[in-house]
Parts: sequence; structure tokens; C-alpha cells
Amino acid sequence: MGLALLLGYLSLTGCATTGAKMALSIAKEDEAKSCEASYVADMAKVKLEDCDRITRLIKKAGVPEGFVGYDNSGRLILKGTYANEDQIDLAYMTALTVVGTSSMEISPITPRDLQEIRLVQSYVPQKNLSVKGEKYALLIGVSKFQGGFSEIQTAVKDIESVKDTLIKSGGFKNSNIVLIKDEQATKYNILTALRELKAKATPDDSVVFYISTHGTPPNTFGKMGIIPYDLKTELNHENMQAIADKISKDESGDDAIIKIVKQRVTTLKTAVSFDDIQDFITGIKTDKFVAVLDTCYSGSALGALSYPVGGSQYATREQDYVQSLNAANKRELVGSGKICTNSSYSDSSLLGIKTKDQLSANQKKCASKGSKGLYASDNVTTARTKSATGEHYNYEMLEKFKTAFGNYDVQAKHGKIIITATSGDEKSQFNSDLVPTSYFTYYLTKGLQSSHGQIYPAFDYARIRTRKVVSENLENCSQTPEMISAPDACINVDISK
Repeated sequence: MGLALLLGYLSLTGCATTGAKMALSIAKEDEAKSCEASYVADMAKVKLEDCDRITRLIKKAGVPEGFVGYDNSGRLILKGTYANEDQIDLAYMTALTVVGTSSMEISPITPRDLQEIRLVQSYVPQKNLSVKGEKYALLIGVSKFQGGFSEIQTAVKDIESVKDTLIKSGGFKNSNIVLIKDEQATKYNILTALRELKAKATPDDSVVFYISTHGTPPNTFGKMGIIPYDLKTELNHENMQAIADKISKDESGDDAIIKIVKQRVTTLKTAVSFDDIQDFITGIKTDKFVAVLDTCYSGSALGALSYPVGGSQYATREQDYVQSLNAANKRELVGSGKICTNSSYSDSSLLGIKTKDQLSANQKKCASKGSKGLYASDNVTTARTKSATGEHYNYEMLEKFKTAFGNYDVQAKHGKIIITATSGDEKSQFNSDLVPTSYFTYYLTKGLQSSHGQIYPAFDYARIRTRKVVSENLENCSQTPEMISAPDACINVDISK
């Protein structure tokens, strides 16, 4: 009997307490299963010997009670006891370094036995304010990096395009728009700008926050880092994964792998951390707020950005071992903050678009001209792309698939919106030979112009076109922009008013 079915049966028979105890017992039994005990040959996405190797490395790296096993879909999952998030970061990076820079083979579920939990309080927007305040925007674009990471050819053009759109379609004053780019985009300058805007904004104001740079692969909390210009590193990230892949898999290579793992973790701690971004987004006291994260893996941030509203529920869920801190369950705790999938476009407009699930089934890597992921080994520069003619990226024919009335509330409201260029395990793609900005930012600005500053119609416009251009023009690639909002799902903020 499945766990969900068992719990439902016991609840109906008045044995909820017994059911909870049985569920906890089953969960603990499953938690104790190591690589061999949880291995199913026709499902495992990682070889058994690699699973055992990761467990050995995790313990040697300084997490004596941590290990890995397989989940019910064949992915690796972190198990054991972890003192804090630092130990989880170390274990997760160990697994990531062994299996490669794609996180598709690693479960996003946080280990159950975590002894220290960070809670964050979130400002919840009011719905019915009539006072009109100032409009502020903070736009960050990093196209080149002091540490020698692969360049993002479109990043500065991204923020310049967003700025022009905010002025023309949103009525923003040039003096209220702050651009931080390239050498200016140090960690200190970015954090200073976030603090200043957070302190300045009032509930009556409108705020737009946009960032275009490299993103780091998310950890099991869904936390991903934002790479500033001056990210410090002792290793060349261009070759890091290639070096790791060639290291001996027996114990003679353990020290070399652990060195790479620890230097990767240290490097990421010098990035603008997810906690920094989270504190800004959840704490800024404005009732019309839009954040746009155009980086690789940005969709992983959505659940983690929404769960703080759950407060005590979140802590209690952890304490009682009834957990899984993946994005879906974090959204469940909030009650609102559901990923918005409503669209004014009919399902027929999506025919032929490749999905993540379809692509992951064939286990072929995405071949792209460029993406905003930290590790260059994610990028394959020999990708096939179509010629840069309008028919391949404008997609105006999609307008015929729009319904007479959109499947979302078109009335503009107050609210806090977070938009990401990708889902959690995807990369944000760009090809400057095709369009001057990243694909998503190109379509988002076009959507804002056509909707006269209304956010949800602009996102809806951008989402379908981004999915289509990546699916049709890049081999084995998908990109699925996502949106989450509070206090209700699918809020449509009008930044022009």
C-alpha cells in the first residue's frame, strides 16, 4: 500500500495518530536505506559504485553522519544527520561534483534530520491602497567577470532594454532607475544597493528589481547564488568539472575531489547569497513589487522565497519529520504563492514544444550558444541554431491562439511578484546572433510594451515565446519561465500607474 493511500485510509478510520506514527516509522526506515538497499537497477540514474563513492566522500569531507541513497524515481537523495545548512551544502556539492554539473540526477528534497533551521519573516502586501507613491527600479547586469568565468554577451543589454521599457511603458523617472553593471557590480555594491532600496521604499511605492548574471546550481533548499563581478575563486571554473571527471574513482582520488568540492563551496560563499536576495525580496515594504531573476536555475528560488510566510507551520513540519523542503511543499506551507500557470493562450499553441520531462528521459545534454550558468561545461558552443530571421523568434502567429477572455484576472492589483526566466534545473539561454538580449528578457520587454506596463500579460507573452524559441532553435533544450505572487496567485500588477 502506498504511503499516501495508507495515511488516507487510517485517517478515515479514525486512526490518524496511529497513521502518523506508522508514517514516521516508514519514513525512518526508508531514510536508513543506503545505496545498495535503495538501488533499483532499471530506475537508478546514477551507477551504484558512484553512489557508494559519494557517501564515502561526504564522510571524508567532514559530514560524518551524512550519506546518500536512491529515491523512488532513481535519483540520488541526501540522507543522514546534518548539523546545519553548511554541512548540507558540502554534501550536495560533493554529489554534484561526482555526477557532473547537471542536478537532474539529484533529488531536491532536503534531508529530514537537519538540526538547525533558518526562519525568515516576510512582508505581506496590502490589497487596497489608493495612495500613489514613487517608482523605483534596481537593475543589475553582469556580462564579464573578474574570475574569468564565461561571459554573458547580453547581460548589459538586458538591463538597458528593461530600463528603456520601464521609462516608456511604465512611466518610471530616469533618476529613479539605478543600473549596476560589469565592474560596478561587485558584491559590496550590489548588497549596498539592496539595503538602500529596502530602506527607502514605502508601502505606497512601486519597485522593480531585475538581475541578469550567472546563477549557481541550487542546493536542496532550492537556494541558488547570484554571481557578482568580483566572485573570488582559486580554481578555473571553465575546466573544473572536466578536471573532476578525470580524477580516479578509487580512494586515491578522494583528496583531489574533496579539494575541488571545498573550493567550490568557498567560492559560492563569496557570491551574493540566496539569503541576501531572500532577505531583500521578503522584507521590502512595498505593495507593488516585481522581481525578475534572469539567471540559470532561477526557478529553484520560488519555493524558498515563498515559504517564510508559513512561519511556525514550516518549523513544526520539520520538527515532526513530515517534510520535504522542495519547492512544491514550501508553496504548500504558504497557502498562497502557487506557481501561476494560467494563460490567455490555448493549449494548442504549445504543440510541438519539448518539455523538461521529455528531454531528461533521453539524458542528452542541452546544446546552446550561451547560457547563464556558472559552470562553462554546461555550455556547448557548437549548437545548431536557425538563421536569424524574424519568423524564428517573433512568433506573432501565436496571437491567433489567444482566447477571447484571458484565463487570469486582468484587473491590476497590489502585490508582490517574483518572476524567473527558468524553472529550477534549467538554464537561461541567449544567442546575440538572434536577439540582442536574452530570449526571456527580449520577450518580457516586448510583452510589457504591448500590455502597456501590465505584468501578468507581459509574463504570459514572454513565457510561451521563450519556451517556443528554445525548444525549436536549440538541441535537447527547454526553458520554462515561472511566476509566483502574494497574497494571491496570478496577480497582475500595473507598473504604469
